[in-house]
Amino acid sequence: SSGINAEYGGDSEQIKKQSYKLGVGKYYGLFACMVASRTWEDITGSGMADVNSKLDKERLQEEATAQIPEISQVLNFVPRQLLLILKTNDLLRGIECTLLERNTQGVGTFLNMARYCMHALATHKLNKSKSVAKSVIIYYTYFVCLLKLKVLKMLYWISLTSVGQRCAQILPSTLAVNI
Repeated sequence: SSGINAEYGGDSEQIKKQSYKLGVGKYYGLFACMVASRTWEDITGSGMADVNSKLDKERLQEEATAQIPEISQVLNFVPRQLLLILKTNDLLRGIECTLLERNTQGVGTFLNMARYCMHALATHKLNKSKSVAKSVIIYYTYFVCLLKLKVLKMLYWISLTSVGQRCAQILPSTLAVNI
């Protein structure tokens, strides 16, 4: 989860650190691009909040095609369990976008996967915890994160309604959240 936070914050040093922990090594930038389906410029710049345009997608496809050997190397380094999570997320995102017949960027899927990953992480930390105080902190952190996800999910679903789309048109682009 630290890696995801680093990606959405554009923190290249934190992305590098988390990628090294996963065994990706010098391919940390490419790995981040693969996970986020964005270019490195988008990740490290302010582009993560923006919806991918058709031009962005074409540019990403061109860059991915040019780096197929490197992508294969990255996939060899990544733990198999993580590959399963990434592939599952990708499939669910594709289903979501197809069923909703709009470019949702797979946000609903991302939020659901984030919830399950947070649950697994909290369970793991609780199993390793040896003190009641530490367990209370883990539960508190877990529930705060769940609350944040619920708020994000509510905002996401509102954005899909006609009211949400109207609000997005009214608000200046600097204030609107593109989901």
